Amino acid sequence: MMMNYMVNNSMEKHTYNAEDIFEEIPGDPDNVIMKLPPELLEHTGWKEGDTLNIELQDGAIVISKP
Repeated sequence: MMMNYMVNNSMEKHTYNAEDIFEEIPGDPDNVIMKLPPELLEHTGWKEGDTLNIELQDGAIVISKP
């Protein structure tokens, strides 16, 4: 899975395995939890509780902080 994210208005691209990023929610077959890797959080400066914009573009997940 390709994941793109914005850092200081610069687009960076990384590829992760879906199994490493997404976690099933027991009792909720329509949704999943997306866990961002610690190295991604450290690089971007994002932290738990931040509001992020998440979009699908050309088969990639694009994440940016408003």
